[in-house]
Amino acid sequence: MVAREESERRSARLAPNAVIGAREKEEKTHVPCALPLPHLAHASKRTKACRCDEHHGAEEAVHKRVLRVLLGEGGRREAMEWKSEDVIELCGRVQRIFENEDSCLRLQAPVKVFGDIHGQYHDLLRLFELFGSPSRYCNNGDICAFDYLFLGDYVDRGEQSLETICLLMALKIESPEHIHLVRGNHESPSVNCMNGLMAECSDKIGGEGGLEVWDALNEAFEWMPLGATIGDRILCVHGGIGQTVHSVQDIMDVKRPCMVDLSSPEPSVAKDLLWSDPTPHDSIKGIGRSRRGPGVCTFGPDRVIEFCEANKLDMIIRAHECVMDGFERFADGKLITVFSAASYCGRVPNAGAILVISRDLEVIPKVSRPTGWTGYVPQEKVAHTTCTHTEMEGTKGTVETYSIYKESTSQTVVEETCL
Repeated sequence: MVAREESERRSARLAPNAVIGAREKEEKTHVPCALPLPHLAHASKRTKACRCDEHHGAEEAVHKRVLRVLLGEGGRREAMEWKSEDVIELCGRVQRIFENEDSCLRLQAPVKVFGDIHGQYHDLLRLFELFGSPSRYCNNGDICAFDYLFLGDYVDRGEQSLETICLLMALKIESPEHIHLVRGNHESPSVNCMNGLMAECSDKIGGEGGLEVWDALNEAFEWMPLGATIGDRILCVHGGIGQTVHSVQDIMDVKRPCMVDLSSPEPSVAKDLLWSDPTPHDSIKGIGRSRRGPGVCTFGPDRVIEFCEANKLDMIIRAHECVMDGFERFADGKLITVFSAASYCGRVPNAGAILVISRDLEVIPKVSRPTGWTGYVPQEKVAHTTCTHTEMEGTKGTVETYSIYKESTSQTVVEETCL
């Protein structure tokens, strides 16, 4: 949860809805899982009489409608009816929240950390169903117990970027102190104009309205925070620390709105935070050139360890790369990559994962396995899963049945087509 002054106090209050649990998984008569209190026959019988229809006079807020339709807070999910004015209103409201946040958030555990989603809306919902939902009114909702931190790349590649980003913006508006959205490299107009978001806005909303939505989304993206710390011991960013990020204060000092010039060969703090990667293996140290573009670098385990020691951190968590088990360790466990879009682009047989940070800062990976996933390593094979960078270079694009899909092997599958 966001750090607050101890003196701050809140008034106790009853939620406006009750969560209803069904006895059977399939009921012939559908009952919403979240009901307004006046709709319950006996809950208010000792209080002042209140007619149910009085609560329907006010028009439903846009973000509430998005949560009802896309998250299923009304009991079932529906197809979203897209209107440009609704999405633009969402963008404006969430942008105002971003403007009042720091460039690097300070959070307290427990926190659930999500990696890239890339418009794979149903994978996001599956992770919510498996490991808890950021809702007050879904039966498995746990937003009162956990904060949720998303590390960017919400859009592009997948077919439902609008559903994904609108759901996350609605969640942020509903629970601004518990939902946290960090920017990824695809939250930039120069990237998402040619990787899916612009085309999807045009297809689903159409004409000038689609372009206005795309503009509004990118304007909000440029105000997103660029990092977060958890318990002052874990730094979370989308890409990495590159060669220019030397302290948490460097992230705090990034001015927003922030536009990243991808054509410039000059490195920058924002470019490193959004675009840089660790080297392919712990044995490769220092700063190297990246295949991702001009001014983008890779950073070795020595850089990670030095950064953590200088900033009194235990670990860095980042996203940005498709890793086959949904998460992957680097720098002797000082850096963890998390990737939440399973079966990425429908072409990579990777798992999706989240990292759950407990109150005592234990990091627990939770993995959603796709069909055909072979990430499990039998005990007798565990000793053979560590290999040198040279050996992995010789096996690019191939994986044995007991492989854990480590480092270069996992990167190579994706890098050729899905940067």
